[in-house]
This record gives sequence, structure tokens and C-alpha cells, in this order.
Amino acid sequence: MRRLFLPELKNHLQQDGQLTSPLQILELACGTGRGSRFVRLTFPTAQVTATDISAPYLKVAQKKLEDLNKIDFLKCDATNLPFKDQSQDVVFCIFLFHELPMEERIKVLSEAHRVLKPGGYFAAVDSLQIGDRPEFDIFLENFPVDFHEPFYTNYIKNEMQTLFQKQNFKMKNEGTGFLSKYWIAQKPVI
Repeated sequence: MRRLFLPELKNHLQQDGQLTSPLQILELACGTGRGSRFVRLTFPTAQVTATDISAPYLKVAQKKLEDLNKIDFLKCDATNLPFKDQSQDVVFCIFLFHELPMEERIKVLSEAHRVLKPGGYFAAVDSLQIGDRPEFDIFLENFPVDFHEPFYTNYIKNEMQTLFQKQNFKMKNEGTGFLSKYWIAQKPVI
């Protein structure tokens, strides 16, 4: 499920001719680095920066990814990124948004928009939301009851597409895979 967005993202970058130059790819909330590995293998010439607010997670990610080159690790908050404006070609996150209250989701999208170059892409994978696959809605509604997920109910009831559009992203693709969904959005070229 973590890899759902990769084929479509690669397709967009090829169409835009961006795969011919070294990409700057920023991961938000990398956790233990599983998503970082998939992205690094998909884009072998890219410079990947894996970030997380947790120093222990970053240490685990560094250890798990020590066999790969061109990955930097940085402890930072996704709502206040220490990167220059328009410095990244791609920003992505995996299973981050359902862990955040609404105001923090908005800040993450705002920061991603700020650091993306015009024409750059934001990709995300997270849980399905209500109505994406109605046959799974009962599982989504019960998830925060069975597990401690304080922001999940708000997440499943507030469409991410709307948040992307409010931050001036143009939706390019979205799709589902089992209990997950991905989005690819583009920062418009000015």
C-alpha cells in the first residue's frame, strides 16, 4: 500500500521530462524508512531527504537504509520545514494525515506547497476516507474505536482533495488499494 503512488508519480515526472535531471525528493514523517527505500529504488538518481520529528525513528531509518546512497536524514517538523522556498521537485508522505488534527494537516500541505518548485508534485498515501469504497466504511468507522486514533474520525470525514485544492494544488491522480488511498497533486507553474 505504501507504494501505491509510485507508478503514477514516475509517469508524471517522465511526461514532464523531469526524470532527465537529478530530482530533489523530500519525505515527510519517514518513520522507519520503508517508504524512503521504495522511492530511492524507483528514482535511483534522485537526492532523497527523509525527515521525521522523531530522532529515534530517524536512527532506525538510517540503519535500515545504510545500504543506499543519496539519502539524507533530518529531524524536523512537517509543519515548519527548514527548506528554502521552491527547492524540491517532489514532496511525499505515507500514512501521516490521519495522525494529525485538521489544522496540522493544513499546515503540512501549506509547507509542502511552499517548498515545491512550480510544477512540482506532492504525493501521499493514507487510509481510505468515508465513501471511497463504501464496502469498507464500517471498518473505517470502527478503527478509532478499536485503536487509539484520536484524529482518525475527523480525517475520514474530511476529503483530502478539498484540502489540496484549498492550498492551490491541482489534483492529478488518486486511487485506492485495499484500505489505502493515494493522491498526486501538482503545484501550478506560475
